Amino acid sequence: MIEAISNYTRPYGFIPKLRFVKNHESTITCVRNNMGVTIADEWVWAKGADDLKWIPFNSSDRIAIARLKSKDNEHVLLMEIILKEIVAENFGK
Repeated sequence: MIEAISNYTRPYGFIPKLRFVKNHESTITCVRNNMGVTIADEWVWAKGADDLKWIPFNSSDRIAIARLKSKDNEHVLLMEIILKEIVAENFGK
């Protein structure tokens, strides 16, 4: 993870010192208290906040979603079907 983020920032002339937090709320609080910046995905809730400036990176990365094979929760199974459809429609896989 650290290497992947460093690969994103290296072309911009810096490699950040990273600290991991358990949630975006903690990260955004640190940014708002002038304790640094955050690297977040496009889905972070604070992206639309008027008091924050967002600088998009021209990058993409592969993600995966995991679920327990041994469990048959109908909601999880439905989510899996929906996600597979989204991937097929958008990425042709």
